[in-house]
This record gives sequence, structure tokens and C-alpha cells, in this order.
Amino acid sequence: MGVLIPREGVSTAMWLTVNRADDLLASSGTLIKMIDKRTGAITEARIPTLVPASNNDGSCVHYRDGKCGVHKHSPTGCKMFNACAEDREADKQEEVAKEYQMQLMRTWISHANGGASEEEEFYCRLWQILWDEGKRRENATELTMKYQEGVR
Repeated sequence: MGVLIPREGVSTAMWLTVNRADDLLASSGTLIKMIDKRTGAITEARIPTLVPASNNDGSCVHYRDGKCGVHKHSPTGCKMFNACAEDREADKQEEVAKEYQMQLMRTWISHANGGASEEEEFYCRLWQILWDEGKRRENATELTMKYQEGVR
């Protein structure tokens, strides 16, 4: 369920040295709503996201024998995600997820404006290649809801 985000210290390229590119898919990403502070207008957008590939049952390709097979090098989103979280733990995860979404949004804005870092540019180009090749997965919100229904 996790996402791979560009960040200092753990790069997408480093993740790919430990894992196969086939283990990643492009997702249209979570639907967000942005409010223009000047006009109050609300705009909806999706934040394109790299995500681990999933098996036919929707589980992560790295989930084996009841645990993550790549936890040491797992995407940031995987490390903080627990589909069974409730109450305060779920609220905390939601806040962290929002922070990651904001970071990804800034990455795509930097990419569009030509000011992306090398890591951000690599991330955006890799996403586009996977998307163009049809290597896609449902957006994280819809997939998470399906997963949560399956574990209850």
C-alpha cells in the first residue's frame, strides 16, 4: 500500500538497486482538493505516485509469509502504513500521509516548472515511463479501501 517518494537519503534509484523495476507501478495517485486562498475556489487534482506492484489478490508483491520481504529498503509509505490501524494510530497515519502527499505535489510542481532536483526529475520520468507502458495500479485510496475490506 505504500508509496515511493523522492526524499533525501533514500532515493528512487537506490531503491531500484535493491528491487526490480518490475516491482513498481505508476498510480494516478490520491485525489486531493486545493483551495485558492484568494478566491476560495476548490480544485481537485491527483498526485501521480510510484507504488509497489501488487499480486492478483491486491497484496504487495513483497508481502511474504505474513511480513514485508523488503522492509529494510521499503518505500517510506510502506513503513508507516497499517491497514488495520484504528483511532489515534489511524489519525497519525493520515497526518503522515498528508505530509507525503504535499511532498509529492511539490515534486510535480518543481518538475513542471523546470526546477526539480535530480532525484525528483528521476522520479517523475520513471513514473511517466511506467504510465506510458501501461504499468499502472489503481490509486492508493481506492486500493486501500479494498484492502481494508479484505482484512476485516
